[in-house]
Amino acid sequence: MTKQNTASSVSQEAGLLSKKSLLYFYINTGITLLAGNMFNYSLIIYSFDITRSQTFSGSVFLANVLPTVLFSFFVGAFLDRYSRIKILYIFQTNFIISGIVLGTLIYFGKMNYDIRYILILLSSYNGLALTFIIPGRLTLLGNLTHSKDTAKATIMLNILIIIGFGLAPMIAGLIKQKYHWDVLFFTIAFLYFSGYLFLISVKVPETAIPEKETIWAGLKKGMSFIKSEKLAFELLLMTSLAVFMVGPLQVVLPQFAKKTLLLDEQGRGLYMGTLGFGLLLGGVGARLLHDRFHRGYIMLGVLILTGILVFVLSNIQASFVSGVILLCIGVMGGLLTALIPSVLQIITPDSVRGRVMSFYSLIFQSTPALSGLLTGKLADVYGQSYSIAVSGITIIVLGVLSFVAFARLRELR
Repeated sequence: MTKQNTASSVSQEAGLLSKKSLLYFYINTGITLLAGNMFNYSLIIYSFDITRSQTFSGSVFLANVLPTVLFSFFVGAFLDRYSRIKILYIFQTNFIISGIVLGTLIYFGKMNYDIRYILILLSSYNGLALTFIIPGRLTLLGNLTHSKDTAKATIMLNILIIIGFGLAPMIAGLIKQKYHWDVLFFTIAFLYFSGYLFLISVKVPETAIPEKETIWAGLKKGMSFIKSEKLAFELLLMTSLAVFMVGPLQVVLPQFAKKTLLLDEQGRGLYMGTLGFGLLLGGVGARLLHDRFHRGYIMLGVLILTGILVFVLSNIQASFVSGVILLCIGVMGGLLTALIPSVLQIITPDSVRGRVMSFYSLIFQSTPALSGLLTGKLADVYGQSYSIAVSGITIIVLGVLSFVAFARLRELR
């Protein structure tokens, strides 16, 4: 009886520690996602202020994703071989250093047009961190939760991603309204450091076992799984379509809000925050209803509706109406970005989870950067409204093609 009580006590204690670690993980994720999105948003706006070029702003955005394009194929193998928590320890310091460096340059008056390429360098430096952090969070989540809870935990993680993405423009805009750029970047560095302290408190069992196979062989193993599992392949393609609009929304929409809607810095931040609120509503809705509707049809239908709403948005000049449409676009985006990775987590075995999530991360990061660069160039030549309209039409066409082509996704319930 004593041994049973002892075993029960140990089990309860382990469960309590696991719940605490998951809570600390969520807090770290929430704070660092907010700070990271604030940095990326502010860097794009600041780069435009320095250069007056949306093409350069798009290049800064693209530079953030370039390391992902170069290294993502091999990151997953590292995550499946080595300590996932230690990898996060290392790379979550990048944003802290970047915020301090840029804030210091601005504070001492050293940052100007002549050294604008430092912005691209810092963006790439943070991009290297995100190459490991984004799939690292998703794979670590599998170690912190039971398999039956992974889908809901993934949706919760994506809700935090949505909150960070949505609140970042609003908070950054409010700070910039009262203070100079250096204060903003120092604040971002402090926020990220605060979140890092919670990561240190996360305790996770080490399940990564060094394999004898080479990194290249591990990569082939992950690709073989995606090739054999058609639903995973379709979900990854769906990811690229779902996040396509993030590029123009980050690169072009802030200037659309300023020049077409005539909003000041605070108003622009609140306007962009409307998108975030919509994303949050969509993410929460997906978590509450994810097993109560036909997920395949919902994802495909929502994608087409998003394209229609984006096209309508490009032709609206009234800020209130535009904000309502942007809220609806956010809801659509929240549903998609919550449902896709949760289903992907369910169908992926832990032995290749790191590799599959790194492919997801590659698509999740690179697609918005490429679309942001292209739509930024269109905006420079033809204007913001034209660029946003083309983006909407593109999503509509690709959404219809996906509805016809993605047979396994149509069957998903």
